[in-house]
Amino acid sequence: ERVSVNTMAMSQDRFQLVTLQAVTDTMPLLGTPYPLNDWQASSTQVLIDPVLATQWSLRVGDELALGNRVFRIRGILAEADPLQTVASQFAPQVIIPLASLPELGLTGAGSRISYERLFAGDEAAISKLAQLLNQDKPEHWQLVSGQTASDDLGQTLNTAWLFLDISALVSLLVAGLAVLIASRFYLPQWRKQVALMRALGMKQGQLIRLFAL
Repeated sequence: ERVSVNTMAMSQDRFQLVTLQAVTDTMPLLGTPYPLNDWQASSTQVLIDPVLATQWSLRVGDELALGNRVFRIRGILAEADPLQTVASQFAPQVIIPLASLPELGLTGAGSRISYERLFAGDEAAISKLAQLLNQDKPEHWQLVSGQTASDDLGQTLNTAWLFLDISALVSLLVAGLAVLIASRFYLPQWRKQVALMRALGMKQGQLIRLFAL
């Protein structure tokens, strides 16, 4: 189970928007070497995204304030979640035990909190569970499968590539326009010199090579 909410974190008078994730000890965390059962027993320790650790030069044992509580960093995740990489640049992940969340005062009205429950198991059993949930699903529920996440990620990447292609085309057009404008100002200054060199017998190919170099 995972509960997520965006909030501000503070360390040594520095503030940063973070994605706070409160998880149970059965929640799989990418890249963590820490025993979650032991960590869940402590309500004063957090795990942080490597992006946040790099931005603030944080180390294990440093303090981090969240809501109305001050936590101590238990560890730094070995790597960022690939599905959260872009978001982590703006709101790095901070992970706390689920039991600690109510004490922070961050779950009131307007908090835009989200609740997630993850299921893993045999493909047939998961498909049957998804069908049962879809039959009587409240409007505010959203069912997301591993394939759905892949489709969304693929669509995002396709949009990003399209944007890069358009940016490259615009850059090429701007560069060509700049060369054209520079040529219109540069060549008239050499008109008399070119006429003199032609009169002295220089061939057109030689002039082209001269200005091309």
